Amino acid sequence: MIKNVLIIGGYGGVGKNLVELLAEEGLHNIFIGGRNREKGEALRNKLLKKYPQANIQFKEVDACSARSLHAAMDGINLAVVTATVPDYMEEIARVAIQQKVDLMDILVREDVAGQLKKYEQEAKEDGRIFITQGGFHPGMILPMMKVACSEIEEPKEAYVYMAMAPVFDNAESLKEIFYEVNRTKPLLLSEGMWIKAKYTDTPSMEFSSDFGKKACYPLNMPEIYGIDKELGLKNAGTYVAGFHWFIDYVVFTLAVILGKISVNLSQNVCSWIFYHFSKTLKEKIPKVEMIAIAKGEKDNPQTSKIIIKSDDGYLLTAQAVYALIIQYIRGSIQMPGIHLMGQIMDEKELMEVLSELKVTIQYQKN
Repeated sequence: MIKNVLIIGGYGGVGKNLVELLAEEGLHNIFIGGRNREKGEALRNKLLKKYPQANIQFKEVDACSARSLHAAMDGINLAVVTATVPDYMEEIARVAIQQKVDLMDILVREDVAGQLKKYEQEAKEDGRIFITQGGFHPGMILPMMKVACSEIEEPKEAYVYMAMAPVFDNAESLKEIFYEVNRTKPLLLSEGMWIKAKYTDTPSMEFSSDFGKKACYPLNMPEIYGIDKELGLKNAGTYVAGFHWFIDYVVFTLAVILGKISVNLSQNVCSWIFYHFSKTLKEKIPKVEMIAIAKGEKDNPQTSKIIIKSDDGYLLTAQAVYALIIQYIRGSIQMPGIHLMGQIMDEKELMEVLSELKVTIQYQKN
């Protein structure tokens, strides 16, 4: 069945890549959603020259306006939020319920899932499927852990490490990072108990030559909580490598200090500093590397490692969401309600689609 798919933020870093992936497939009616008609129409015209078989249109939509959202979602089956609008997700979800539209997003902020949960009962009653926290981070964390664990007998430890180049579209897209710094406390699974991470929990990881050896910091990743019971693990955690000494030790320290006064102040000031400082660095493409490691018991020291690399983090996020949409379209995701991508995604299908999209995936086992 052909779906009418609306990409809110469709001409942004992730959005334009997702629109192109769907256009290349040619099986959907694609609507580029955004406030800037000129940018939307320019992307539409560019892609139609490349994929003349595609059905691409532009819809003007302002995520801050309920009236605009209602007009944009009229006749839509699936809306995908790729714009950085975490503070408006509750309104977007409310309109989606009223317009009978399924919803996905790539937002990182943990509280977005809480906003959507308010509509859990209505979503279930109306058969709506809402999937939040899509993309490679956090959406691929748990699937990568599961795949790594499936490669060995009786896994007892699982970890994911990420390294990302400090390249972002704009300062607004960085605010979620500083929200997490001030509002969340990472948990690690240690000997079967979920405990708060300490400042000393900073293991080093040897990434490829693009990043080298880096200290890594714990991340709050709700999608993995419960993996201990599901897979019988004793130890687990998710970590991200530092960006740059100035960002790691000056900007993030300032974020914590300002956060004690006002989280909004911390977000606004530090996202501005981060963004403008990153413009002075040599990195111009948002490279990403992810490493998932699973280990067995000491008397059965098997180790499995999966490495995923991309020269473009925006593209990798779009590819992960595209894989999610493929599962949704095929009907393998049918349970109405509110879900995290990492928990509802079939990990094997994810890897298959990423492979088909020529994403670099390496498997190692010893």
